[in-house]
Amino acid sequence: MKTRLPVLFMMLSTLVSYQVHATVEWNSPPESLEKLVETSDLIVVGKVKEILDNSIFYGYQDSAEELARLDKQTPIPLGIYKTDFLLKVSQFIKGRYIVEDRKKIVLRITSPNKLARFKSIKNKMKEKPGKIHKQVFFLRKNPDNTYSINSIMGAMYFKNTPNKAPAGNPTERIIVKFNGKEYIPYGIDVDAEEFLGAIQYFVESN
Repeated sequence: MKTRLPVLFMMLSTLVSYQVHATVEWNSPPESLEKLVETSDLIVVGKVKEILDNSIFYGYQDSAEELARLDKQTPIPLGIYKTDFLLKVSQFIKGRYIVEDRKKIVLRITSPNKLARFKSIKNKMKEKPGKIHKQVFFLRKNPDNTYSINSIMGAMYFKNTPNKAPAGNPTERIIVKFNGKEYIPYGIDVDAEEFLGAIQYFVESN
């Protein structure tokens, strides 16, 4: 895996190619921005601050402890890997009152594979926090008060793009990155402020 920051969309471009589980249905993203907003418990603008953990995960169900015990007795893996990220939030758009501690919002991404070069990536994030990109996260709450990405559309990032005007400043837009390619989410080709305004409109409409 590449270790270049920004970390989360690099993680997502790799991890969403797998069939991950928990609260995310990667193959069935909401069909519209309105539906993405409606099906998200928490929508925030912010950055990944650090990686907290990368370990084997057996789910939230009652049998999780039993699976962990059985995993030691069988050559077939019974768990998957979870990577927990601490988010630094600059703006709450939806769900701020469901968060127990606004400074400790944990984003969890699951994958069948262990995060490569975990310590190296973690150290680089601490050394160069300014290189981590700002993003808008559409999240679903997990039973243990962590949060998972709401489908492959659940982590969008801000990108400066050239303005068509001859002497214009770059325009900040919202982009989705998947499998190394960039996409305009739901074909909404507007600047970042207008995009966030559309999200806020759908929040207030529901």
